[in-house]
Amino acid sequence: MSEIYFNNKSSKECKLLIENIIDLPTSSTKYNTVDIPGSNNGSLNIYNGLEDIQLSFDFVFKSRENFIISKSRIVSWLKSKISKELRYSLHKGIYYIVKKVDIGEFKTTFKLVRRFTVKFTCCPIVFLDEGKEVITFNKSITLYNGKSTCNTEPQLNIFGSGDITIKINNQQLILKDIENNIIVDSFSKDCYKISNNKMIHSNNKMYSDFPILEVGENNISYSGNVRKIELIPRWCCI
Repeated sequence: MSEIYFNNKSSKECKLLIENIIDLPTSSTKYNTVDIPGSNNGSLNIYNGLEDIQLSFDFVFKSRENFIISKSRIVSWLKSKISKELRYSLHKGIYYIVKKVDIGEFKTTFKLVRRFTVKFTCCPIVFLDEGKEVITFNKSITLYNGKSTCNTEPQLNIFGSGDITIKINNQQLILKDIENNIIVDSFSKDCYKISNNKMIHSNNKMYSDFPILEVGENNISYSGNVRKIELIPRWCCI
């Protein structure tokens, strides 16, 4: 029997069974269509990114206790914001990033048996578990992106001080007046540091675009007072 893992809890822990099987989704391409009057070539389609993907799960459970309490626990689990990661037991080695959760009506189908559907709207790309592994280095390296089918948006935790420049192929990440360390997250488009368990936004320290890891070789070097860099590559596929 399959299960999902979301908000640090399995659907089985909530005593939920999944009745349907989810196929591995594929994102559709978005285009902006521009009509060209008088052209024999028809309209012009301009690439505009990827559509979000959706996964719908049909759940069933037996409500042996007060139904209102059971429903409240389930909704609280699905609506909490502990983690955006969604894992499905039949899709091994990957996870999804959830953007929105829609919970359908709870229906009584037989005495204590209740059914409902949950639709997860997720980022259009699928993330590989391997891409969560931290790569630590204190000198120039070549990182090969051979697992992904698209460019990835990594997280870099840079330990150092002063003005620092990191080069990834033809890209430059330029940081100024760094104190001890800074985190650059290309996925969330944020630059920050953690101090006393609090996030301190530091986008004013960054003077460049957020870096990506291209498919294939990524030659990484740096200049400035850098002790080490911890990189989470976030390998992913379309």
